[in-house]
Amino acid sequence: MATMASRPQIGFGLGHELFRKVHTRRGTKKTRTGCFCCKKRRVKCDETRPNCLRCIQFGIKCDGYPTPPKKIINPKILAIPSTDVVKRPTNTDVLVTSHTQTKILITPSSMLRFADETEARFFRTFQNETAAELEGWFDSSFWHRLILQACVEEPFTQKVVTALAAMSTSKKLLRNSGSDISQRAIVAQQTEFAYKQYQKALQQMRNALEKAGDSRKALIGCILVCCFESLVGNIASAHAHAISGQKLLEQWQAQHPYKNQLEVGIASPASHLIEDDIIQAANFFNCQVSAYLDPRPASEHARLRHEGDETMAHMPQKFENMRDAHRYSMLMFRRIVHSVREVSELAGDGRLTTSSDFQILEDGMSGLSLSPGESQSPESQSSQVADPLVFALQQGECSLELARWRAAFSDLYERIMRSTNARDQAAAKSLIALTKAFDITIEVSLDEGNCSCDHLTPIFQEMLDLEKDVIEYRKAQNPTWQYSFDLIVNPVLYTIARFCRERLIRREAIDLMRRFGTREGYHDEQYFAALATKAMELEEEGVETDYIPESARIRQLDEIIHADQRWSKFHYLRGSDETVRVAEFVW
Repeated sequence: MATMASRPQIGFGLGHELFRKVHTRRGTKKTRTGCFCCKKRRVKCDETRPNCLRCIQFGIKCDGYPTPPKKIINPKILAIPSTDVVKRPTNTDVLVTSHTQTKILITPSSMLRFADETEARFFRTFQNETAAELEGWFDSSFWHRLILQACVEEPFTQKVVTALAAMSTSKKLLRNSGSDISQRAIVAQQTEFAYKQYQKALQQMRNALEKAGDSRKALIGCILVCCFESLVGNIASAHAHAISGQKLLEQWQAQHPYKNQLEVGIASPASHLIEDDIIQAANFFNCQVSAYLDPRPASEHARLRHEGDETMAHMPQKFENMRDAHRYSMLMFRRIVHSVREVSELAGDGRLTTSSDFQILEDGMSGLSLSPGESQSPESQSSQVADPLVFALQQGECSLELARWRAAFSDLYERIMRSTNARDQAAAKSLIALTKAFDITIEVSLDEGNCSCDHLTPIFQEMLDLEKDVIEYRKAQNPTWQYSFDLIVNPVLYTIARFCRERLIRREAIDLMRRFGTREGYHDEQYFAALATKAMELEEEGVETDYIPESARIRQLDEIIHADQRWSKFHYLRGSDETVRVAEFVW
């Protein structure tokens, strides 16, 4: 047995030399291609892809592999010359042309091809301008990386993004052209190009998806189609595509259940097939459909309001970054909307926004109609009963969730407000304003007297002040901003305009909505400003005092929208009078 004196000492000097001498294993050349986890653990990686078996056997998540630094390209700086061929310089980021493996573009001969200079020019416009507008306030790889990669993978993606850029450019030019004939001629050319590109994209998309049946490509395609239809103003078509996209997303998620219940609603259940940021972008469908003319019955809302129960139960007590705060907030907002929708569907008396039927009117106009309870089957109506106590508890849970999120966000919010990052400040203010809007939504969801918000005038003023700052920043950054992917600003302003009866605040919210002039999703800000104005006029009709009494307040029963003619009508009740009246307005 060796004594302490004879044992080699590990350290500097002589002991270090002795330790090196007893190491008799033949040295081998170190590999630099192992996964990140094995490198950290200082063990040899078996380099199985996409996830190494050593990590799987050890019971940890493999973080993937580094990419050789010399054979790479940054899609954000694709150099597009004034020819029909795009050559791309080498840089320090990887261009992933497949979501399951990394394809290295070795030489500059790898290229994006365009039909002509016009297509190349509008691709540059998308890359440098339109993508940033669509991305909005919150950083995501979807618009700046994944979509650009998809343009390399699938020709239809390239066609859609150039169509989006051309249509956005034409609308901006039209807004500023006035009566200039030459400018209007350019607008007509850009619009025609956009429609032609879009039609080509649709045909290529059908062919590609029929052959492959790829859910990832289908989700990306559906998102882009919704964006184009929304930008054009085809509300009915955008709404139909959003409903289809939501079904597609739910089908894929059912086929790939979450292994970690704490990631439901904030990540992809199978990120090696469809990345997290694509799933987050696809939640656009649920948000858009839920916020406007939702055709789903109460039973469906009851199911969807439980999305991410475990995720929200284990929400961090303190958010460290805006990315986490945003993802948890979007999940929370979806849950609240479904909870409120369930209440309103089962109430079925027209007090609240109720279920909708989608129509394309026979005369060819795009139309949407909304009628209380019509979309529910007799079976679902008879088996479900609106229990006020249950719903009061349910809405209390929603309020508690909002309070928990605000508490987790408070420190980060204060840090951002002390920083010089104006973009993060605007994003943080927009989230706070949204939480206040959802407080109002919860407040009115079980309102019997239509007066539950009368004591919330200071809250409405806070929301308005926050949105003034947000819009001021956005307009300073991009005065011609036409379209945004996320529902961030308009829902807050409409909530103020619809439920605040303080005349000055209400009018200021409507005016701000009009001046904002940016469509979010397929929610036309001019339409909602006109709807809020009509409701305000009906409630103030014949009222001499500043206060709007309950007897003058209206409850909207249904709605029909003629998007092509920018004309709408709805039926409503005023006060306790059971006489159904009709109102019409244009925007």
